[in-house]
Amino acid sequence: MWGLSATLGNLTEARHALLGDSFGDSVEISADLKKPLIIETLIPKEIDRFPWSGHIGTQLAKQVADEIEKANVTLLFTNTRSQTEIWFQELLARRPRWKDKLAMHHGSLDRGERDFAENGLRDGSLKCVVATSSLDLGVDFSPVDQVIQIGSPKGIARLLQRAGRAGHQPGSISRIIGVPTHALELVEFAAARDAGLARKVESRTPLRKPLDLLVQHLVTCAIGVPFKADEMRREIESTHAFAGLTDVEWEWALGFISNGGKALSSYPNYRKAHIVDGRYTVDDKRLIQQHRLSIGTISADPAVSIKFANGHTLGTVEESFITKIRPGSSLVFAGRRLTLVRFHQRTATVKPAVKKDKGQIAIWGGNKMPLSTELSHAIVLRLRGQGPPAREMEAVAPILEIQKRWSRLPDDESLLVEYNRSREGEHLFFYPFAGRLVHEGLATLVSY
Repeated sequence: MWGLSATLGNLTEARHALLGDSFGDSVEISADLKKPLIIETLIPKEIDRFPWSGHIGTQLAKQVADEIEKANVTLLFTNTRSQTEIWFQELLARRPRWKDKLAMHHGSLDRGERDFAENGLRDGSLKCVVATSSLDLGVDFSPVDQVIQIGSPKGIARLLQRAGRAGHQPGSISRIIGVPTHALELVEFAAARDAGLARKVESRTPLRKPLDLLVQHLVTCAIGVPFKADEMRREIESTHAFAGLTDVEWEWALGFISNGGKALSSYPNYRKAHIVDGRYTVDDKRLIQQHRLSIGTISADPAVSIKFANGHTLGTVEESFITKIRPGSSLVFAGRRLTLVRFHQRTATVKPAVKKDKGQIAIWGGNKMPLSTELSHAIVLRLRGQGPPAREMEAVAPILEIQKRWSRLPDDESLLVEYNRSREGEHLFFYPFAGRLVHEGLATLVSY
């Protein structure tokens, strides 16, 4: 068995997770081959006019188009599907002659649309492809000589992974250009370069004893081949995740799949497995069907197919978006300006728009990406004034100086709390510097 990774900071722990109790017979091979890497940032010409917040970044569209012009083939990464749609339209407006040289790639596009973009990158026939993380991994496009990252990459591994899409051949240089969407992202790009060049890549700690996954696995096994409890436990404890599983935890898992445990024992649907001839088995056809249909399911807003009247499919959008568009109104999807003809039975029929109005750009629900721990540490060092001279820090210095003058710069060694009054009342601002997810949790507790 082989396990390969170019962007993991904890390879030994990953090897444990992959091999379980077979770890002792394995070998770890690592080569300290540092590929030449250039990480640059587009600097706004007038920092005092550049936004202090936001995530789209089209203020720098002219400079981005100029950089694309200089290269042969560019892969432009965004962090969201909507941002991909917006940047595709922005580049097309800046360079109409690129109409047949631009393409788009994200997970909601039809397979044919994505194949067109991938083939164009592979044979070098496209000037630029605007993409999300759908082109992050497992692809090799040798003609790509430049990568552009719109907005903060939020993590060092992601930055290096995307940079590696350029110069993807021996002896070539990987070049990535960061495009800040607001002023403070200049600090993030400077910090990301520091950590990236130092190869301080994030570790991914494997989960230990995820009991929700265990009970799902036990039900799946019982549906396939009925099992004996002691044999199944030995197999499960041979894995890294469940090594050291206690008797209490094991008995709880068996009880849960048999009668729902203490909390759900009154609900018949949770009495899935029972013992026949000393083996746990599931023989209720309805429960078996429900379980199989739910395997791999990710809860999301219902998807609606976008099709032309001739049956050609462009991709899917969320139902919550398309229901807000009235027939006859315009929308932007898959790089096209479209008019909605009708919405019926989870299918939206469209036609090319003839009006000049911009139309509503497709949006999708999702979570905002927090900064990784490694990138957060690198940002703190930059805010303390550490690191080599950087154009990004020179550009953002006037804004940081305002914060210093009015208050102070936040860091991870102290808790900055700011207080002020406005017409709306009194306000407290906390800067824990622990990341978005921690901040949201703390905000909920404080408000409670």
